[in-house]
Amino acid sequence: YKEDKIHFWDNVYGFDMSAIKSLALLEPLVDTVQSEQECTRYSKFLEVDIATVKKEELPFDAPFRLTVTHNEFVHALVVHFDIEFSKCHKPVYFSTGCKAQYT
Repeated sequence: YKEDKIHFWDNVYGFDMSAIKSLALLEPLVDTVQSEQECTRYSKFLEVDIATVKKEELPFDAPFRLTVTHNEFVHALVVHFDIEFSKCHKPVYFSTGCKAQYT
């Protein structure tokens, strides 16, 4: 996994792009996770109504608690978001969560 995501920069189609590797490590890694790889229960820590939210409400700290479902090594924290456009003529909902259809 690390070879594909991080060491990838050592040889990008024959080019040494290793100088980018240190920058790549500073950014969050966006990837997919299979639901069977989850080892905790879901924990919501923020809900935003885009119709009423104010700019000053967007920075946030949110306490959360994870309940472990089985004994496993934890390699990452997975964060996902759900979107609901409910005030449209045809409501639209999708999720980026592990149990949802890939978006």
